[in-house]
Amino acid sequence: MTPLCPSGSIKKNEEYNNLKGTRREKPISQIAVEKCGFYLPDHARYDYLLNLYEDKEVDKAIKKAVEIMARMVKEKGCNIGKLVEYASLFPNATVRKRIGVVLEGLGIGKTTLTPLAESVEKTAVSPFTGSRKGTLNKTWRIIVDASPK
Repeated sequence: MTPLCPSGSIKKNEEYNNLKGTRREKPISQIAVEKCGFYLPDHARYDYLLNLYEDKEVDKAIKKAVEIMARMVKEKGCNIGKLVEYASLFPNATVRKRIGVVLEGLGIGKTTLTPLAESVEKTAVSPFTGSRKGTLNKTWRIIVDASPK
């Protein structure tokens, strides 16, 4: 599992293992929110999505990851500020752009998204999916493919 919360991931896993099987046992998602501010299950993480092979499988997996992020935001299951902070440090600019587009689409304000937007403002334009046809989102420097799949 690749930690999105570098400082809290080891502590999160240690706490989970220490509490497992006791009356104080907590789900790892609850511990992650307490330690990191948000939680992403393995199937919504970058490494998992990166290692998928078939186009249909990738499309479904990315859609599911976006749905998980949307549910977390709507249920207040994550600290958006922390998510934006960690995402802006992520080494892959395209992933940062995609997270920005998704969060903006979920109604997260521009002020909150500023660190993430600043992290991509001097990067090349890239497609959201594989297509270079669509509308350019100037804030995120990404082409959003409007064609139905």
